[in-house]
Amino acid sequence: MTSHTLPTHTPTRNNTTQRSGHRKKLLRSLKSMEGKLEQHILSLYIRELNHEPKQVTCRFLNSLDLYISIENPHSPSEVFIRNHGSTHVAEHLGNSLNDIIKSKFRQLFFHSFDLPVSHVGILQPDRPDLVYFLISFYF
Repeated sequence: MTSHTLPTHTPTRNNTTQRSGHRKKLLRSLKSMEGKLEQHILSLYIRELNHEPKQVTCRFLNSLDLYISIENPHSPSEVFIRNHGSTHVAEHLGNSLNDIIKSKFRQLFFHSFDLPVSHVGILQPDRPDLVYFLISFYF
């Protein structure tokens, strides 16, 4: 019986430096897209929800995840329902709309920017006028 030894690859300093340089270049490229992403997300809210958020901010993190902050993200319907005493219904509507927006983000990033999304998370801070999304991509 013949014994086979699989070749092992140990990263060299040059190889590690090369990967680090590639990652930095990718991050610079992604950061240059932040303004375009903000405009596309703003347009998405206006087109799909008939609502213009006060501010949309996109930032690529060093982890290459995208952080999105949306100020005043709630649709007029959500606000109307909440203001008329049905907080539970408004929260349910908001959660449903966020699920739809998550799906729209996946489509937007893939079709407009060739960025396949692996995960979309939603963070809702204590402030009711903000919503945060954290998006991970397949790189």
